[in-house]
Amino acid sequence: MEPVFAGIAAIIILSALFGYLMHRVRQPLLPAYILAGVLVGPLILAFGRIFGISYLVHLTDLSFLTDLSHIGVAFLLFVVGLEMEIRKINRVSLPSFLVALVPTVVIALVVIPLAMLTGLSATAGAYLSLILSFSSTMVVLKLLSDRGELPTLHGRIITGTLLFQDFIAIIALAMLPGLQQFSALLMLRSLLKGLALVLSIVAISDLVFAPMMRVAARSSELLFLMSLSVCFIAASAAELAGFSIEIGAFIAGLSLASLPYKPEIVGRMLPVRNFFIILFYAALGMGLYQVPDWNLVWSFLAVVLILKPLAMMLTLDRLGFSRSTSFLTGVNLAQTSEFSLILVPIAIQANILPATYMVAITLVTLLTFVSSSYVIRYANRIYLLLRDRLFFLHRANLDKFDEFHTKKPFSAVLCGYNRTGYGILKSFKEKKKEILVVDYNPETIHRLRHESVPCIYGDLSDPEIVDRIFKFKPKVIISTVPDLDVNQLLIEQAEKSEHKVMLFVTASWIEDALRLYERGAHYVMLPNLVAGDYLAGIVHKHGKSHKHVHHLRKEHIKELKRRHRHAAE
Repeated sequence: MEPVFAGIAAIIILSALFGYLMHRVRQPLLPAYILAGVLVGPLILAFGRIFGISYLVHLTDLSFLTDLSHIGVAFLLFVVGLEMEIRKINRVSLPSFLVALVPTVVIALVVIPLAMLTGLSATAGAYLSLILSFSSTMVVLKLLSDRGELPTLHGRIITGTLLFQDFIAIIALAMLPGLQQFSALLMLRSLLKGLALVLSIVAISDLVFAPMMRVAARSSELLFLMSLSVCFIAASAAELAGFSIEIGAFIAGLSLASLPYKPEIVGRMLPVRNFFIILFYAALGMGLYQVPDWNLVWSFLAVVLILKPLAMMLTLDRLGFSRSTSFLTGVNLAQTSEFSLILVPIAIQANILPATYMVAITLVTLLTFVSSSYVIRYANRIYLLLRDRLFFLHRANLDKFDEFHTKKPFSAVLCGYNRTGYGILKSFKEKKKEILVVDYNPETIHRLRHESVPCIYGDLSDPEIVDRIFKFKPKVIISTVPDLDVNQLLIEQAEKSEHKVMLFVTASWIEDALRLYERGAHYVMLPNLVAGDYLAGIVHKHGKSHKHVHHLRKEHIKELKRRHRHAAE
């Protein structure tokens, strides 16, 4: 058995075992992968001694896993670039830019003087500030995507912030090797080189790869292979230009983001990415065998978990965003970045930072990754517990985005527009009945306002938004959001309301539906059961008539195209 195979096999087996145990107790999987990395070395050694496998006893160098993990980060950023729709963050580009910039400046103002007091140079303090300012594109976007929060206002701001941070990282990575001879000319040269790299990759993608992709799209395997080729070509070009392979992969993803077959590319790429990402987390765990300087660790954690999110919250608060949007943005970005682990070794090689900082930054990255896997999962509940104590955030109710201020009552309120809500709103329009729509997707709100549909932006997990809904004195509230906590909050508020409200809510699981009925919901819809009943009705009524089924098919295609056009506008 080859050492490389033995190391990878041990990582995958341990990750699967610990992941299974974490899943059984309904915990995030990320800590399981890190734990596998922590234990892989000792377990391989013990296995070799127990079974007398000599080469496993001497297999102490697993650094190749770290090299493989960098490929995983590159694949992740390639997929992030593919899924990045810059036009969707245009409305929050200024807030995103300021959320990326202001905390970086604040952290620099604190860290640089402290670094100089400990004997480091101002340059070291500046780069340490950058290392602590960046948040993790890999962790945050994956967790928010899993929770379906990327389309929300705070999700858009977070995505834009991470994008701006990535561009700052490009500049930092370009300038770092020659920083000791820093000059304005060097900075300009680095910026021009980075701009040339981006323009070159985008131009080659449009002129060469896009036409080739159109041909390759006829074969899913060839399309996947061509996409991998673009990723590796861009990553290699970035490395030759003095950048990291991760930056090249990210730019490659952005250059292919407008292709119509993007969903298939992403679907094919995800299993490959996930495999290498597991190795990345395991490599993080493997970096914990050395004893860190705990004073450094606690200091860095204070900056990342307290100073950075506070600066982000206050920035958004001053820009006019609500308390919940400001809070959720800040806490979701309270971790260090995978780019930090790229910057630190380069800074150490350039004699800018001491070697002891590598272990401390690795541990801080690991701890903040683990904490984020829980904080992002329970961010709404944490906000509910702390919202009355967030006195430093002044805008308690409305986002700057929200411009709907009418006090006119509505007989019906629709919570959640996309998918199920589209048909409900259409039905109300056809019957000329007015209904107020509540949604947390800024693009949806913008489109509905353009169509003169009464609507407000709001996250239903925020009690302040729910309070606002009931001030419209609705007789019927329809929730298409299959979130148990959200629907329980609506039921609780309905019980407190002075007027009677009929509640129609949605659940994903039978257990949740029964619980909502017990709490007082008037009707609970389970989309899968309703869809099954509807399809069975079509089969029984029209299944024997090809003519009727063909007519239904034509009408269905027409409706799907109408919805698709509506969503794309």
